[in-house]
Amino acid sequence: MSKTLAVLVVLCCFSAAFAAVDTTHTYDTPIVRNMPKTLTLYDVWPAVESVHKTNYWYYLRGAGTLYEAGIDSPLKFLFFTIYRNIVGTFLVISTWDKTTYKTTINTFVRLGNGFAEGSGQKYDPVNIDPFIVTLALQPDEFMVVVNADGSIKVTGNLDRYNEVMGLTKAAGTDGATATPQFDIQADMREKCALVDDYNRKQYWYYLDKAEKLSEIHIPTTEQYYCVFVFVNVVGTFLSISNWNLEGKNAGINTLVRLGNGKADGANYGVVELNPAVLSLKDFRQ
Repeated sequence: MSKTLAVLVVLCCFSAAFAAVDTTHTYDTPIVRNMPKTLTLYDVWPAVESVHKTNYWYYLRGAGTLYEAGIDSPLKFLFFTIYRNIVGTFLVISTWDKTTYKTTINTFVRLGNGFAEGSGQKYDPVNIDPFIVTLALQPDEFMVVVNADGSIKVTGNLDRYNEVMGLTKAAGTDGATATPQFDIQADMREKCALVDDYNRKQYWYYLDKAEKLSEIHIPTTEQYYCVFVFVNVVGTFLSISNWNLEGKNAGINTLVRLGNGKADGANYGVVELNPAVLSLKDFRQ
């Protein structure tokens, strides 16, 4: 889970660095009727690429394909494509809906420069077969999806989830709703208070007399993540820390200075920060 969090942080940094061109436009993408009943990434890709180059011709005119990959999910195909021409190098992330036969451009960004006009550079398409990712859970595994409103949905082995989280099935339910044997929110507050103190002791030279502007708790089966934002006269700091449930000890994953601090006597109220959630809704068993 710590690797997943690190990936999300890196992606956030990348998204801030890239210049966005366009996002979230949907286009009809009919597929010829003599296609196989069960369509594959390879069947759909030519039509999806036609959508890219037809609707974004002013960026992709004469562009060669440097990279192409795809993910097959139960309801959609997800495509990652990198193009290059004299205008620049572009990343396009798009989805094709298996029900509506429509293509959605989720992300279109310019990654950097292309090749110089008149340079004689020739960029032929690179033949990279799309990779296919499917998600399957083993009999004793489960996955927890955190919704935007803070509620959760458990997919997989509910008995195992209840065992790990200290829950029991509520009478007359399938186990998705359960009666807690302990207050996990209170437990996270208690453990993250210890992590807060650990931050201040380890990095006293940054966090001396720092006020806590925000605190977010994220539970996993291995550890609690405690995300803090501090401010003092030295600066504003983000700490991504954890409490290891097995080792019963605190750790600090990341401590970064976000920007300037406050002048003496400045009054900084509470800042509302919401965690970004990567939601995986469907699984191919």
